[in-house]
Parts: sequence; structure tokens; C-alpha cells
Amino acid sequence: MISKLNMITWNMINHRFLLFGMIALTVLIGCQPAQQGQDADGAVPMVDRNELMSDITYLASDQLEGRRTDTEGNARARDFILKRYARVGLEPVNGTYEHPFEHVNPRTEERFEGAVNLLGVIPGTGVDMGGEDSSGSGGNGDGSGNGDGSGNGDGSGDMDNDGVDGNNRYIAVMAHYDHLGVRDGEIYNGADDNASGVGGLLALARYFSEHPSRHHILFMALDAEEQGLGGAVYYTENPAIPLDRFDMVLNMDMISNNDKNELYAVGTYHYPFLKPILEEGTADAKVNVLFGYDSDAWPQDWTMASDHGPFHGKGVPFVYFGVEDHEHYHQPSDIVENINPDFYVNATEAIIQALIVLDEKVPVRSEKTQ
Repeated sequence: MISKLNMITWNMINHRFLLFGMIALTVLIGCQPAQQGQDADGAVPMVDRNELMSDITYLASDQLEGRRTDTEGNARARDFILKRYARVGLEPVNGTYEHPFEHVNPRTEERFEGAVNLLGVIPGTGVDMGGEDSSGSGGNGDGSGNGDGSGNGDGSGDMDNDGVDGNNRYIAVMAHYDHLGVRDGEIYNGADDNASGVGGLLALARYFSEHPSRHHILFMALDAEEQGLGGAVYYTENPAIPLDRFDMVLNMDMISNNDKNELYAVGTYHYPFLKPILEEGTADAKVNVLFGYDSDAWPQDWTMASDHGPFHGKGVPFVYFGVEDHEHYHQPSDIVENINPDFYVNATEAIIQALIVLDEKVPVRSEKTQ
């Protein structure tokens, strides 16, 4: 038998050990890294870093041989994007993701007969039309365009133009997936230009498939940009979804390589109403979002420098996200090892933040503004 004094002493020791154990456990938990899918503060990140880096690594790999339009490497990139469209759940446009076209480079007169734009839609929940019925963004007030949630009334999930009215509003998100291919035996992998933009596009598709927007979002992976903005020119001349349904377009071209933590949002000189919306959307961004390169006041004017240009030419407002030119631009050294991964992840997240607020606040284009 243990004496009462010994019992008291034993209990005190046990309590001390228990208290020490609880403190140690708390410290250990606090020192553990964030669980997969969470930031250090416990928040779920907007961007899956591992997937984003995996995407750019594959798209800029030697296996794709620079993704030049009309090549096997370009077709491999296309297959990769198509599989992701299907996995994320994008709806085809007019029955298909693939929209082929022919293109002649206006500078070299080289003809490309196998170019393909890749189009897919995430349906929106409804845009306020300023007093008109906004219970849905489709023609029947339910966001479907045809009254059954399918997008075309036959249960296939295809988004087409039948039955749409003024409530059916779109924002287009685009990035070109082609690059320069192989020159003099060297592969121009195009990691920043523009595997980065395609990776960003796929990250946005994933995010908005899980967080529905008000607008329909048309995702456009465009071909033949390096051959004279071929995919964008073709779409604006042959729109699968009419341009008068577009409230704006958002283009990503070179968003992964900057050592000053600077990402430019181009277009507000032409469309100044976008600037306060973008400033609000990127107020908490981990990159510095700057404005410019869209007028003669700058060393370069990027207004027509990428696929947003032909849309601007048709009067569609745009914002183009990109970085300043760097030493690897259009060089064989534009490889994934030379991008800035932290900047890339943060830039992609900033673009998602911007699009969230643009979706809420960009004005509906009236006939007067078209």
C-alpha cells in the first residue's frame, strides 16, 4: 500500500508530466508544415502550386519541341490541354473543343493548314442587366440559355448560340499555346512564352469550375499567335460565340519570369473604367501589379502585341497580363529552369483575384460601347 503522502507526491508528478506532454504536443503541432492544399495560415490557396509547375514543365519540355503550329509537338500540347478541359468539366462550344482554321503568316507568307483553337465554357450564374431579368444568364432565366441547364437543350452540355438573349454575357480568358518550334537544331521551348499563360489558363479553369462566376467564362487556348496572331484573328472574323456577348477579354502571355516582382496589366489607357476594378481586385496580391505599355508614352506599346489585339480592334475591352521582355524572350534559354516559380504562382493568383472582381463589376457592353 502507498502512503497518503506518497499518493499526493505521485499525483503531483503525474500532473506535471501530463502538463509537460500537452505543452510539447502543442509546440509540435505548431511547428508542423501546412497540410497539403493549405497555406501556412491554414487558408486554402487559389492555385495548386504543384499542378501549375507540373503543367508548365510539361508544356515547355523538349518532348513538345517548341509547340510550333502544324507540328507534332504542337499537337501533343493540344492533346494535353484537351484532356484538362474535359477533366475540369468545361463545356464544348458548338459541339466541340477543337476549332480548326488555316492561316497565312502576314510577314513570311508561310501557310499553316492545321492550326486549331481550343474553346471551352464554364457557365455563369447570371449577370445583372440593370433592371432586366437577371435570375440567370441564359435566355430562360436559369443560366442555361435553353431552359434545361445543358447549354443547348439536348443534354449534351454543349454551349452554342441558340436561344441566347441579352442576359447571356461572357468574359473570355485566353492564352496562346504555340511557340517557335525548332530552329537550326535548337528547341525554343517557350516556358515563359507562353507555356506560363496556358498553365495560368488551366489554373483559372480549375478555380472557376469550383467557384462559379456570374458571367459565362469562355476559355480560349489559341494557336498560331507567333505567326501573326492567327488564332485571335480567325476567332474575331469567325466567332463561335458572337463578340457582342463579350463584356471583355483577359489575355495571359508571359507571366512567369520577372525578378522585380512586377506584373503589368495592360489596356487601361484604352479602357480606363477597368483600372479601379483591377486595383481593387489586386489590392492584396503578392506581386506588384502595374499599369502601362498601352500608349505612345511608353517605350513599347503592347496594345496589339498579343492575342487581345484583334479583339480590341473589334471594340472588345481587354486586359493583358504580362511581364517586361527579358533576356530569354524568344531564345532557346526560355526554359522552365529560368522562370521564377514563386512569382509565377503569385502572379496566377493575382489574375484570379482580378477576374473575381472583374466578373462582379465590369459593365455590360451596350450597343453604344460596341
